[in-house]
Amino acid sequence: MFKQWKKFKLWLKMSFFLPAAYISAVRVAKKDFGLRYEVARIWANMILRFTRTRLEIKGKENFPSEPGNLIVVNHQGSMDAFVLFSAIETPFSAVGKVEGAKIPFLGKWYKTMEMVLFDRDSAKDSLRMVKEAAKQLTEGRNVLIFPEGTRSKSATLGDFKAGALKPAFIAKKPIVPIALIDSYKVLDEPGGSRFVVGVVIGKPILYQEYEGKSTQEVTDQVKQIIQTMMDKKEG
Repeated sequence: MFKQWKKFKLWLKMSFFLPAAYISAVRVAKKDFGLRYEVARIWANMILRFTRTRLEIKGKENFPSEPGNLIVVNHQGSMDAFVLFSAIETPFSAVGKVEGAKIPFLGKWYKTMEMVLFDRDSAKDSLRMVKEAAKQLTEGRNVLIFPEGTRSKSATLGDFKAGALKPAFIAKKPIVPIALIDSYKVLDEPGGSRFVVGVVIGKPILYQEYEGKSTQEVTDQVKQIIQTMMDKKEG
């Protein structure tokens, strides 16, 4: 009961940011993508400070200097987007479910950041998502995707969907694995007053390294890399 009350209070307090966040998204919607990204990072850092969340980032040197990478991350909780905007200095767009754009106030940021939205229950829309994400990669945009498709709300990895990595295969671009650790504890299972979230950036897997393999083989490989990074950080 105590945890539920703390969770409610956190979300209630965060709701005061939403109108200002919406106005901010509207004002920068037509600006350069890099500027939009910097503004999104400012909001993300504000949320981190407000929730007393500190990031421990490892492997920053592994993130490619060249754009056009598929960023593959485990999806732990509601805090993940804020954590990733803060942790990754290089601009990226992301793949998300279409319902996200309907979230009051915050949904505007989905459009402002040119997210690739799709209906997970539609095979046709999933195919469109893959093509659109591949197009962004080809054009030099970093694209982030959660291959689990939904939040685990725990430290346990869910199943990775092989289709999530298809944009990288089509665009012949690197895959960058990133592990989030304890992100779910901030908003999905809050039990303390301060939080430490781990972000581990793995070495990129170049197209030449996975060319010829099946999407399922590479998906399994990426999942194992993320699991290993989580185990090392937690251990």
